[in-house]
Amino acid sequence: MADLSRLLPHLEPTPNGSTASPLLIFAVTGMGGIGKTALALEAAYQACSQGWFPGGTLFVDLRGYDDNPVTADQAVLALLDALHVRGTDLPNTSVRQYDTYRTLLTERRERMLLILDNASDPSQFLPLLPGTDHHRVIITSRDRPDSLSVRLVDLETLDPAESVALVTRALHDADDRDDRPAREPDALRELTTLCCHLPLALQISAAMLRRRRRRGIASLVADIHKAGNPTLALDRSDLGTDQYGRSLALTPVLETSYRRLPPDQARLLRLLSLAPSADTSTQAAAALTDLAEDEVLQLLERLAATHLVTEIWGEDGGSASATRWRLHDLVRAFGAGVATGDAGLWVEGEAARERMLGFYLPLSLLHI
Repeated sequence: MADLSRLLPHLEPTPNGSTASPLLIFAVTGMGGIGKTALALEAAYQACSQGWFPGGTLFVDLRGYDDNPVTADQAVLALLDALHVRGTDLPNTSVRQYDTYRTLLTERRERMLLILDNASDPSQFLPLLPGTDHHRVIITSRDRPDSLSVRLVDLETLDPAESVALVTRALHDADDRDDRPAREPDALRELTTLCCHLPLALQISAAMLRRRRRRGIASLVADIHKAGNPTLALDRSDLGTDQYGRSLALTPVLETSYRRLPPDQARLLRLLSLAPSADTSTQAAAALTDLAEDEVLQLLERLAATHLVTEIWGEDGGSASATRWRLHDLVRAFGAGVATGDAGLWVEGEAARERMLGFYLPLSLLHI
């Protein structure tokens, strides 16, 4: 909440007649899994609920730490589509597309919030910045965007007491009779240490505990110890990250969670990790898995309960056709590693890709 209070007040419109220069761009930075996207989306939700952005929010996942990051040229097409510029109205060169994009934002009097999520390089977001001080921009990245004058919100891991409180609250919200945190305080503290006090790892661990109400916290600690080397997590000053800034301490937690999934949910997670983008519609997930839409929807909802998949938006009461499902890039990298690390699973993944190609091809032809 402290980080939210640092960001949210600056999104409020400046009073008429104010001589203060408005802050236009904000960067939320920190290691993978620390909650950058969650903070940006929560700030957007609260700001929009206050009526500060009547024009709404534009969101683009730049996938900066994937093998194939989204380029600015690709992102501007998605933004123009969100602004209802598509088909024959879409300019046929990138220069004209950027001109149209900036003109639309300059002429739009309803204030908008632009979230450029998961950027790894300035070239991904610099061309997308509005050419006006009327709107606001939030950039999330594992690296500090030193090329810009921005207000920086640099996220750190939770302190031990906050980590304990997060897991305790998650368990009590599901069942206020759950007394495991009180009965096993030492095991709970060890669990939060193994999670490196990372919100994503803590949420996944809490989800595992909720699903196994009759098993103690110590049993989950033992499973995580078996799944990986916990020594990476013992020193908060050296959390252990790979060359992409991804927390190595999250791997044992993901491995433990994955092993506990029923086979149909584990298969869905693997195949979603191979999808061409981090978020997937219910219909595309059905094609990917070769399952009926209502069947895959039930599996997606069960995965969402484990915090391995997130429902990112929905319309029409959350109907299957209007809901999209997002994998955190760390979860996606883990699932893809599982899917490609076994010959049999690799064959399964190739067949799933072919089905998804068959699903998207007719849709792409409609836009030609």
